Amino acid sequence: MLRSPLVLDNNVLSSFVDSGWFDALSFPIPTYDVVTPRAVWGREFEPYVEMNTPPEWLELRTFEEELDSPTPGQLSDLDWQCLGLAEESNGTVITNDKPLREQCLERGVETRWGTKFMLRIFKGCAITQSDYDAGLGRYLEDVYLPASVEDELRSQEK
Repeated sequence: MLRSPLVLDNNVLSSFVDSGWFDALSFPIPTYDVVTPRAVWGREFEPYVEMNTPPEWLELRTFEEELDSPTPGQLSDLDWQCLGLAEESNGTVITNDKPLREQCLERGVETRWGTKFMLRIFKGCAITQSDYDAGLGRYLEDVYLPASVEDELRSQEK
């Protein structure tokens, strides 16, 4: 039986790199695979971080179909890759990108905010308290959040 994947877009992957959490992650989420489209990795993420091989916790998957866009130009081709991969595999798109999230919701594809995902894996011990504390300032610089959410993130403990 295939597990429903969590499909991470480039902004989530990049925010984890910027915060220093990317290399420190482990994923004790046995009911999900954590994936990103091969095109996102190769064309958008890998050139940014100059990393050839994904970590053990991240699987690269190919999505080759073209999706019909009701609003051309609203999403990049790579955002459509994330949406399409989640759609074909009954997965969940993890993003901090509002247009991608809205398009997922319009198409009936489950989506979660990247920050909620980060908190979930932190609470699930995939990010240690010391790694979380060390990277939180950089994460907050990378991801725009309301002050109340930033305050909540600063007060998180396991």
